[in-house]
Amino acid sequence: MNGVFGRKAGAVEGYRYSTALLNSAVVWSDETLDAFLSGPSKMLRGTRMTTSVLSEADRADILAYLKTLPAR
Repeated sequence: MNGVFGRKAGAVEGYRYSTALLNSAVVWSDETLDAFLSGPSKMLRGTRMTTSVLSEADRADILAYLKTLPAR
Protein backbone atom coordinates (compact mmCIF):
# COMPACT_ATOMS: atom_id res chain seq x y z
CA MET A 1 0.00 0.00 0.00
CA ASN A 2 3.04 2.25 0.01
CA GLY A 3 2.51 5.13 -2.39
CA VAL A 4 -1.05 4.10 -3.21
CA PHE A 5 -2.38 7.65 -3.69
CA GLY A 6 -2.36 8.66 -7.34
CA ARG A 7 -1.62 5.12 -8.52
CA LYS A 8 -3.86 3.20 -10.91
CA ALA A 9 -5.58 0.24 -9.25
CA GLY A 10 -3.94 -3.07 -10.07
CA ALA A 11 -0.65 -1.56 -11.17
CA VAL A 12 1.95 -3.07 -8.81
CA GLU A 13 4.12 -5.71 -10.45
CA GLY A 14 4.07 -9.17 -8.95
CA TYR A 15 0.68 -9.02 -7.21
CA ARG A 16 -2.18 -11.21 -8.42
CA TYR A 17 -5.06 -8.75 -8.78
CA SER A 18 -8.66 -9.58 -9.58
CA THR A 19 -9.80 -9.03 -13.14
CA ALA A 20 -12.14 -6.35 -11.78
CA LEU A 21 -9.21 -4.29 -10.48
CA LEU A 22 -7.05 -4.90 -13.54
CA ASN A 23 -9.80 -3.80 -15.91
CA SER A 24 -10.87 -0.78 -13.89
CA ALA A 25 -9.93 2.80 -14.61
CA VAL A 26 -9.69 3.55 -10.89
CA VAL A 27 -6.90 5.80 -9.69
CA TRP A 28 -6.57 5.74 -5.91
CA SER A 29 -7.49 8.98 -4.17
CA ASP A 30 -9.21 9.90 -0.93
CA GLU A 31 -12.56 9.50 -2.63
CA THR A 32 -11.91 6.24 -4.45
CA LEU A 33 -10.19 4.57 -1.49
CA ASP A 34 -12.98 5.65 0.84
CA ALA A 35 -15.60 4.25 -1.53
CA PHE A 36 -13.67 1.00 -1.97
CA LEU A 37 -13.15 0.50 1.75
CA SER A 38 -16.81 1.22 2.50
CA GLY A 39 -18.03 -1.38 0.00
CA PRO A 40 -15.44 -3.05 -2.24
CA SER A 41 -17.88 -5.18 -4.24
CA LYS A 42 -20.28 -2.26 -4.64
CA MET A 43 -17.53 -0.21 -6.22
CA LEU A 44 -15.87 -2.98 -8.23
CA ARG A 45 -18.03 -5.98 -8.86
CA GLY A 46 -15.82 -9.06 -8.95
CA THR A 47 -13.10 -7.78 -6.64
CA ARG A 48 -11.51 -10.30 -4.30
CA MET A 49 -11.68 -7.94 -1.34
CA THR A 50 -14.76 -8.75 0.69
CA THR A 51 -14.15 -6.83 3.90
CA SER A 52 -15.92 -3.49 4.29
CA VAL A 53 -14.95 -0.78 6.76
CA LEU A 54 -18.31 0.62 7.77
CA SER A 55 -17.12 3.31 10.18
CA GLU A 56 -16.39 6.63 8.47
CA ALA A 57 -13.92 7.47 11.26
CA ASP A 58 -12.09 4.16 10.79
CA ARG A 59 -11.82 4.74 7.04
CA ALA A 60 -10.47 8.25 7.67
CA ASP A 61 -7.87 6.78 10.05
CA ILE A 62 -6.84 4.19 7.45
CA LEU A 63 -6.47 6.86 4.76
CA ALA A 64 -4.44 9.07 7.11
CA TYR A 65 -2.14 6.14 7.89
CA LEU A 66 -1.69 5.23 4.22
CA LYS A 67 -0.59 8.81 3.55
CA THR A 68 2.31 8.33 5.97
CA LEU A 69 3.78 5.46 3.94
CA PRO A 70 6.49 6.47 1.50
CA ALA A 71 6.28 5.41 -2.14
CA ARG A 72 8.55 2.53 -3.09
